[in-house]
Amino acid sequence: MKNKKMFKKLLALVAVICVVFCMSVPAFAMDSTNYADEAVSAMQQGLSTVTGTLTIGNILTVILSVLGIAVGFMFFWWGLRKIIGMARRAFTKGSINP
Repeated sequence: MKNKKMFKKLLALVAVICVVFCMSVPAFAMDSTNYADEAVSAMQQGLSTVTGTLTIGNILTVILSVLGIAVGFMFFWWGLRKIIGMARRAFTKGSINP
């Protein structure tokens, strides 16, 4: 019982040291006076890249591709269950019927 308490205290100490270390890293980061301007320009650049790449045609192509794949998987699942059912009936009844 005493070892368990000691282990918990040691684990808590290690966790505190890790948190202090993680919080001290940003304290020594390079200081910049215009964080807001950099953030806004980065967001504008990112949004222009996204809006330039995403078009209605691209979105419809992705949706139709996913829909086609889903229908294909559904038919595959249906066929596999049909084959398994036929095999199961063939072994239990002794005849193959669709």
